[in-house]
Amino acid sequence: MNPHKSFGRVYDTQVAKIYRYIRLKVSSRETAEDLTAQVFERGWIVYREGLDPDNERSEVRNLKALLYQLARHAIADYYRLETRREVVRLGDRDLAGEEDLSERAAQSQEMQQILKALNRLKPDYQDLIIQRYLNGLSIEEIADQSAKSTGAIKTALHRAREALKGELNKDSAA
Repeated sequence: MNPHKSFGRVYDTQVAKIYRYIRLKVSSRETAEDLTAQVFERGWIVYREGLDPDNERSEVRNLKALLYQLARHAIADYYRLETRREVVRLGDRDLAGEEDLSERAAQSQEMQQILKALNRLKPDYQDLIIQRYLNGLSIEEIADQSAKSTGAIKTALHRAREALKGELNKDSAA
């Protein structure tokens, strides 16, 4: 199969999921779009060369897992650079703060509460919940991309759900 078509199919099925994953981690839509483009650009280079960046001797086994790995690295790089810049920020990061009015109107109050609670979880829990429930990855896919056992992922996912439930209970009590 033509590598362009093959990668194009993966792009078509994964771009919205990768964007959503990144968007929940960064403060602006534009930044998420830029980082998503970087992820797929890097992913294409790795796919074209056929080597896994973590192990120069092996081929890429799971392109979806590679894209999520590249997305995590892109987010980390973004925040690493952000801390070096002298920027005055007011308040906490607001996921809906920079979206236009029509997008904000479309989001329900409940989803905003969930996103705020999700944002207060530790990054590992955020990743698990986003990957499982927003991007629809299976336990096995998450385990494969994180190089952990399915049992470890199930346990961590349970803890992540409990932590999210605790955060939501705090919000409803307030």
